This record gives sequence, structure tokens and C-alpha cells, in this order.
Amino acid sequence: MRLRGDPDSYWGDLPDELLVIIAQKAPRTNVQYVRLRSVCKAWRRALPPRPRHLLPPVPWLLLPRLPLHTCRKFRIPDSLFTFFDLSRSKTIQIRLPYVSGKHICGSSYGWLILEQHPAVSLLNPITQATILLPSLDAPPSIILTPTTSQTETETGRGERPEFSDQKSEYNNCILKASLSCNPTEPGCVVVAWFLSSSNWELAFCRIGDAHWTGLKMWSAQPKLLDFTFHSNSVYTLNSVNEVCVYDLQNLPTGNLHSNFRYGINICNKQVILVEGDADSGGPLVVENTNVVYKWFANHRRWLPVHDIGSRVLFLNPRHSINLQWDEGRENEIYYDIMHSGNGDGRFHVGINRLKLETGMILPRNPRPMGLFFTIPGLPLWITPSLT
Repeated sequence: MRLRGDPDSYWGDLPDELLVIIAQKAPRTNVQYVRLRSVCKAWRRALPPRPRHLLPPVPWLLLPRLPLHTCRKFRIPDSLFTFFDLSRSKTIQIRLPYVSGKHICGSSYGWLILEQHPAVSLLNPITQATILLPSLDAPPSIILTPTTSQTETETGRGERPEFSDQKSEYNNCILKASLSCNPTEPGCVVVAWFLSSSNWELAFCRIGDAHWTGLKMWSAQPKLLDFTFHSNSVYTLNSVNEVCVYDLQNLPTGNLHSNFRYGINICNKQVILVEGDADSGGPLVVENTNVVYKWFANHRRWLPVHDIGSRVLFLNPRHSINLQWDEGRENEIYYDIMHSGNGDGRFHVGINRLKLETGMILPRNPRPMGLFFTIPGLPLWITPSLT
């Protein structure tokens, strides 16, 4: 491509130093950055594939897919997925053949965590890159044998949180999974929350490990309600108001080194843990989508706050996101909602926006994708990633 007014010059001849300056000034989104790199081969060689200077992209909402038995009955591929792009209020359809027949356990840093028992893997839906994780039955196996699993009903371990979805369809053992960082970076740890088919309630592995390692044994009480990462540690929340911390720096054995109580009665309330930002002393505890608790080390207590600064929270029982949104949005909470239809088993998927300072709820888009007939998997936030 020639430069205007100079028949002997080409855009590809621009010095690399100038290209770096352009890349730092011109694109404001990952999509614009990808377009910039695609101008010519020279620009693609000069610019790294992942822009470090850009804010994280606004998450997409992965919408529910048809149940597996429906796909099989009507010979519909279960590999077509619909994402709702919140920043543009548009739906995007992406075919993901690799996900066919697999249970989606969660998402982190733009990657989906998938299980096709006993195999577990990661998929970047944008680049279609995959990473294999240790098999769940790799010795020493953390999965119960059929004989030991017969006592689940007696011990109360057969109960699962409300967001677990159609285990019979995918025969999954993992209820929720999360990553400590982008899996292409060194030191990435995967933590999984297991159903009652495992001796362990929480287990972890690193990319390249040969097997999973137990982190927290199963116990009937207190019940585990959620977990999240923060500063290379795993934080868990249970039914007796305890936030427990597992240090991941010095594993292979996960050591519980502190308990925090945040002083609210969580009975019959939805409570979610959200990873804190760099200035936080721990994760955020969000109650019923509208009350946020933050750890204050000087008080040694969790206290409610009405200001999270320039941050925006995207809430979901399986994966919540805390980021800075480069559109003048701050101190807000977005969460997906489901409206029942006309009593025929159908429902609407929508998104609400809450101003934390005032508590005012503003419907963002009550019907991004209209009607769905079942809930084979709840909606799931995912941050598009180029790596």
C-alpha cells in the first residue's frame, strides 16, 4: 500500500518505532488493534499480537445453548454459540466444534474451561486455541469409585448449588472452574470446584501437570458457596460467613492460613465472591447483586462500601469480572437476569445495570436474545482475548 503523495513509499516502510507509537495512540479497543495489525505483513511483524496498553475489553455474555438431547433429537449441531456484545448491544454467533458434547465449567481471561468426563481442557473461542489439562482419573485419581459414591445421599453430599446445570446431560464432575491468569502465561493455576463425585471439594492443577491435586476435602457442613482468585491465593466463602484463604505460592499442599468473618446473615441470599483489584486487601463479597463488602485490614473486618472507584463488576454465579471500562462507566454492577415466559417453560435472558452509589437499577437490555426453551447452562460472562 503506497503512502498518499509519494509513489515510491509504502505504509509497510514505516519505522517500527513509529508503528509502536501509532499502536499506543490510535486503537482504543482490541478489535481496532487487530485491524491495525492486519494492514500488512510488516505491521503484523512489528506489533505484538496482544496489546498490553489497552484496557481489558468489555465482557461478552455467552447465552444458553439448546439441550444436548434436543440437538441429538433434531440433528442440530451443539457447536453454534451466541454471544451478546455489551459494548455494541449486538449478538455474535461463533461456531465452536471443539465444545460439541462438552460441559462448560466456567471462563477466565477469555478462555472456556471444558469437561468431557474425564477429560478437561481449555478453549479460547476467539482464536480457537486449545490446552489440555490433566484427566480427572489420572493417578492419583480424585474421583470417587461407584462404591464410595453410593453414600452421597447419606452424607448430604448429593446436594448442589442452584447454578449447577443438568449434570445428567454431560455427566460432569466439575461444578465451577477458574484460572489464576491467562493460560499462555507462565505459572497459570486452574482451580476446580467438584460435585459430590469427588473426595475433594476443591482441587487444582498447573498447566503441564500430570494430575490434579486436592486443595479442600469434602465436608457436609459448612457448605461451600463460592470461590475466586486474588493475588495468587484462592478465597472460599462458606455458609457460616467464613472467607478462607489458601496460599498458592507454596503449593503442592494448600495451607489454610486465615479465616475472615464479614458479619452478615447469608441465609436465603445470593452471595458471590469477585476478584479484587490491585489495591484491594482481598476479593469483594457481593450480596444479592447490590451490596458490596470490602476487606479493611485496619479494622480486620468486611465492611459495606458504596464506591468501588473506577471499577465495574460483571456478576454471575459461575464467573464474575472486575475491570475498568473505558467508556466513562465506573462504580457500576452488571448482572444477567432471566425472566420466565408465559408459563410454557420459556424464559428471557436480560442484563441489568446497577449504580452502586444510589442502588438504582437501570435495565440495560432486557431481551438481548429473546426466548429460550430450557436452561441447559446459565449465561456466562467471558472477556474476549487475542491470546
